[in-house]
Order: sequence, then C-alpha cells, then structure tokens
Amino acid sequence: TFLKWKEIPATIRGDLTEKQAKVLNFTENLERKDLNILEEAKALANCFGRHTPLRQVANEIKRDTRWVHTRLKLLDLPQDVQLKAAAGMLSAININTIWRLPTAAEQQQAAREIINVKRNGKRRTLKYLDPKYQDCFKRRKRKDEVRRMVAKMLNAGVEGLGPRALVWAIGEITDEELWQD
Repeated sequence: TFLKWKEIPATIRGDLTEKQAKVLNFTENLERKDLNILEEAKALANCFGRHTPLRQVANEIKRDTRWVHTRLKLLDLPQDVQLKAAAGMLSAININTIWRLPTAAEQQQAAREIINVKRNGKRRTLKYLDPKYQDCFKRRKRKDEVRRMVAKMLNAGVEGLGPRALVWAIGEITDEELWQD
C-alpha cells in the first residue's frame, strides 16, 4: 500500500526442488547486498550444509570459492568474533587470519587486537599486530613474484606441469594451452 501499486511483477516456479528454491532465494538475496557476512555464512550452511564441496557451492551461487570458504570459516569461529564480523569490524582477510589460530581464546584476542588497531587509524592492520598473528596470514602473490618463482623453477631444472600451472594461474596462458601440455 505504501507504493500504491495495484500489481507487482512475480514469477511462480513450481518446477524447483526445495534445495533449488533455497539456492535461488539465497542468490537473489545476495544481489540485494543487504546481508552481512554472518547472514551470508548462515544462509550458505542452511542451503548446502557444511559438507558440500566448495567448488560445487561456488558454481551454484556463481561466487568465487574463496568467498564461500571465508564465510564457512566464519561459522567455525567463536560467537563473539562472528558478531564482530557481522558488524563490519573484521574483513574477510581478518577472518582468514583469525581462523588459522588454534584456540578460541587466541582467536578472540586476535579479533580484539585487529579491531583496536583499526580504531587507531592504522591502514595496514597486519603490520601492527603481534607477530604470532602475522605468521598466520598468507597473502596472495603478485604476478611478478610468480614469474620469478617460475624462472627459479626452470633454472633449477623443474619443468612440466608445475611451472606451466603457475603461468596459467596468473593468466599468461589459456586453459587450452595448459591442457595441451
């Protein structure tokens, strides 16, 4: 009644299983972009459970595997850390770093420390953290770093699929070229 519409566009789908309907509803909700990371994580677990392969989930919802994995990792963290992530106080990178810590107490302490560093206006949070938390963080390699590693591998006599797969991973060769090798 607020918009005073007499009709609304709608599609009724009777050809979907319950799981397909859940997945469709979830992907539509993702497009609205008003879910926080914890809501996304819980919806993923509700739609797919915790034992569905990551790639299958990622393909069905048309998201990156890393995106899916981060959200499922969040569900393994203590509830207070989950709530901080839901409030936007922790990024996906922070979640991955915290998840690698062995105990709930360490995970909670790392979350508090990350949030305190951010509150103090530090842009590169990791740089200011306790070294034991820095060791948990594995950053993605830049293309030039991967190229140097490929060169080292080739100079050391390592040939074949290993170096080619690295070159493929940074987009230097196509899928077809890799498969031909």
